[in-house]
Amino acid sequence: MNIGVILATEKEYSSFKKEFNIKEENKINDFPFEIVNFNYLNHSVYVLNSDIGLINASSSAQYLIDKYNIDLILNIGACGGLTSDTPKNTILLVKNALYYDFDLSLIDGVKPAQYPGFKDEFIPLSRKYIDLLSEKLNLNTINCASGDKFIADKTLINHLVNDFKCEICDMEVVAETLIAIKNKIDIISIKIVSDNVDANEYEENALSSNEKLMKEARKIFELIR
Repeated sequence: MNIGVILATEKEYSSFKKEFNIKEENKINDFPFEIVNFNYLNHSVYVLNSDIGLINASSSAQYLIDKYNIDLILNIGACGGLTSDTPKNTILLVKNALYYDFDLSLIDGVKPAQYPGFKDEFIPLSRKYIDLLSEKLNLNTINCASGDKFIADKTLINHLVNDFKCEICDMEVVAETLIAIKNKIDIISIKIVSDNVDANEYEENALSSNEKLMKEARKIFELIR
């Protein structure tokens, strides 16, 4: 299987390369992206550092699909916990993405955050892997609010938690999920809570959180076929 791994920060990218002992010779000179390629079990893995944000995430996903004939996108990264019930350093499996700042309600008669072509506000990730991974890795499945901002506003947090049952937030997964759906391929997203919407906490915990997360990523490669 050809797997595209998309990481949004240098800390995530470095942690992944360290976990899988990726060498300089694995690097592909592929401007404007930095990509490394290696084989693991029966998979050919292409790893890309997208940088933060929805545009970077979507362009990176489409590029991997077009250039390397990717069968599966693996979104791995740190995220913010929206409630104190989601403790830091917890690894979670995303089942639905919410594009919370997308809104066509005034012109199309849909709900705020409802993306065209979907029955409600949630954009589902590939169901074929969710049950397998949640059972084998003992991971809780959650809804992730995704948009182009670091969320700290208490009113918005309460809205996302109470109205959409979102436990975490990030700035990439909804874009990669939409690209995967449009290209008819699968996507898996595992997240680790590095902070409870606190920028200082993120910086303090990002490295240790990412190292723990990459060990979980190794288990995913061993489970999927």
